[in-house]
Amino acid sequence: AALPEPVEIGAALVACALILPVVGSSKNPVERPFKFTNDFTTVNYTPFPGVAVLEGTGWATHLGSLAANAELVRYVQPGVALFRGSFTSANGDEVLWDAYVNPGVSYTVIFTGGTGRFQNASGGFEAVYTYRTMDPYPPVPGTDVLVTFGSDGTGTIKY
Repeated sequence: AALPEPVEIGAALVACALILPVVGSSKNPVERPFKFTNDFTTVNYTPFPGVAVLEGTGWATHLGSLAANAELVRYVQPGVALFRGSFTSANGDEVLWDAYVNPGVSYTVIFTGGTGRFQNASGGFEAVYTYRTMDPYPPVPGTDVLVTFGSDGTGTIKY
């Protein structure tokens, strides 16, 4: 029997080296640094009784340019709102999240899963506002309010 050519052995080793990280990453997710920046606008926000739908764009490590959507779920304590949403990357993969928002100050995002390469994503980040406007201010009960804001955040993502 003839021995395999060195080129064939090298090609087989390269193929194994390329496949191993892909297979390993789904079984052994890796925690990575995560940076985020965004511009959000409320589509529909009535502060009393508390209805809010947010849409925006941003950029994040591991996602690149992204579209963001969220809805107010409930107030978890006075002044802190729980929003549930997603970041969608250009290729359609999504990171799902819950955000605990202290309006005008900061917010905490916790990753709760995803689709594509972000399936079972975990981790999260802390964000601070870079700007925030509300029209009219102060809000008038029963009327829609336009809120726009930007923020920057850092944390980790595991996928």
